[in-house]
Parts: sequence; C-alpha cells; structure tokens
Amino acid sequence: PDERWCQSIALLDSGDVVAVFDESATNTARLWKANGKLGWTKKCTELVKKSSGNCLLEGLTVSGEDVVLTVRDWTNSLIVVLDGRTGAMKKAYPLDIDTAFGPLVATTASIAVGTTGSTMTIESLER
Repeated sequence: PDERWCQSIALLDSGDVVAVFDESATNTARLWKANGKLGWTKKCTELVKKSSGNCLLEGLTVSGEDVVLTVRDWTNSLIVVLDGRTGAMKKAYPLDIDTAFGPLVATTASIAVGTTGSTMTIESLER
C-alpha cells in the first residue's frame, strides 16, 4: 500500500507476484508470496557492482520460478536472473552501456532482449 509508481508486474508459476517500482533515484523489485506476504526486496543498486547515479530496472519477465530484469545505471547495462524464491542473483549478462532496452522475454533455455543503438537488434543469451 505504501508503494509508488509501479512500472511492471509479473506472475510466477508458484502464484507469487513480482513488481518493479520507481522509487526516486533507484528502482526496486519486490516479490509477494501467493499468501500476500512480502517475500524479498532488491534495490537496483544491489544488482550492479559499483553503481553510479540513478539505477533503473527497465524490463521484467519471469521464466518458471526465475525473475529476469534489465538493469541500467550511468556506467552499467546488464540483464540479471534472480531466484524467484530467494531473490538471490543466479546470473548476470553485461551488455554494451549504450544499449537501450526493448522487449524482454525468457524461457528455461534462453533470454532475448530487443536492443537499440544505431539499429534494432535482438540479443539472445544462453542460460
């Protein structure tokens, strides 16, 4: 109830719900259990080593019980995979800092994200 600016929301296979909130200079991802209790919270700056400046979570999707997010600050651009049950980071995929993120999709075998620079491309990442 005290959250502001919900940017995206997704449902995990377990019935848990993850949402991304804009909280001023940094975005936050939060997971609520199917019973309505808060499971975990991750600030964007926790996902980026040596974060500098504003930190944004721009994309959100799920793959089974994994949460997949696009993360960007002034010097980092990456995709992270979190364990949906614990919020622990399972994998991080660095991307070119000049990359602008488009659609994000994930399966159990791969992650694809639309990226823009001078042209639109799809980055496919093996999991």
